[in-house]
Amino acid sequence: MDSVRAGSGPHGCPSRGPRPGGGVESIRIPMVWPAVESSRGADFDWSGYDAQIGVAAKAGLEVLPFLAGAPRWLVPEAVVPGTHGEARARFAGAAVRRYGPRGAFWAENPQLPQRPVRAWQIWNEPNFKYFVTKPNPAEYGKLVASSYAAIKAVDPGAKVILAGLLARPRGSRTASGKHKSPNWYASCRGSSKKRGKS
Repeated sequence: MDSVRAGSGPHGCPSRGPRPGGGVESIRIPMVWPAVESSRGADFDWSGYDAQIGVAAKAGLEVLPFLAGAPRWLVPEAVVPGTHGEARARFAGAAVRRYGPRGAFWAENPQLPQRPVRAWQIWNEPNFKYFVTKPNPAEYGKLVASSYAAIKAVDPGAKVILAGLLARPRGSRTASGKHKSPNWYASCRGSSKKRGKS
């Protein structure tokens, strides 16, 4: 399947639709938590993403959102993504209820081709300090576990996809936070086994 990352305007929305006849079948988009919940207790505002999902549906494209970010009122900086797992899971579940099968967005827009989101990616390059202040595979594992449960609770048939990694960047650490590993996910698995033995 050919895919592209959508160009973005406000809220990460595409500034224009994909060109017809370009052979593109899917797009990958950031779906960032603080863009929909800017203040504590506020109702989720999906308007920016509604526009993007709508453009994709009209063009016959599948959408792969990657769920990322945290509002500053909860997390003052991009700390390890496993923190505040319950709140992050709530965001993931809300996104599926909006754009997944039988989602509110599709009910509100019956004129659109029904192309619900069936795959969700968790974060982006979690081993890179640009996206996470202190990359840590064990903490990322917690985020995946909580997000997986929330997504599957809404759409049992959904696919949950691990984030792509930046190849051995500075700041890529194992769960101990002290050593680099050529296989970031393997270091996470190894740390879990060690904790299970203790």
